[in-house]
Amino acid sequence: MDVAELFITAIRAREEKAKEVIISMTSDNFFKFAEAIYDGSFTECNPMAFFKDIKVQIQIKGVIDEKV
Repeated sequence: MDVAELFITAIRAREEKAKEVIISMTSDNFFKFAEAIYDGSFTECNPMAFFKDIKVQIQIKGVIDEKV
């Protein structure tokens, strides 16, 4: 799931008055999303703001390979 899909999911959840949403995304997309929140890219339009009052679970698909 990329950021555009995240907005669509949030809008649908609000329209359906959902109480809980489960989002699946790859680890790459998750880290891109987290980085955008951290660096301020979403200051004017944060997709997570659309999930106000909705419980959100994020499932991360994929394995993170790191060499130490």
